[in-house]
Amino acid sequence: MMGAGSLSLIGPKAKSAIPALKLLLKDKDVDVRLAAANALGKVGCNPDEFIDVVVDALRESSASSDFLDFRLDILVDYKEHAKSAIPVLLDMLKAVPESSNLTNMMDRQRLLGVIQQISPETIPKSKRE
Repeated sequence: MMGAGSLSLIGPKAKSAIPALKLLLKDKDVDVRLAAANALGKVGCNPDEFIDVVVDALRESSASSDFLDFRLDILVDYKEHAKSAIPVLLDMLKAVPESSNLTNMMDRQRLLGVIQQISPETIPKSKRE
């Protein structure tokens, strides 16, 4: 996983690593798949080739997951290709209670913000403010 992270820092100069990174998209470890997806985006791969891996990883997490922010950040980075994540994000949002609990409020706000960035028309105007 460190290798994929390092490649993402190198950026487009590491395009020769794309075939190896694509193999990692099928790894059984979700963190390895996510690191590979992130690195593929950073080295210039078409997001349509890896965004489904990120969406699938969302299904394996909860709104309070420690690694959720990384998943959401990847979606926002490639938001033009991430519309398929909207149903999963909406399900996650529904699972977080609307309450005065600070953690719940922050989780809901983060999810709403990502949904709005990917698909502004999905969030009713009254929920955006």
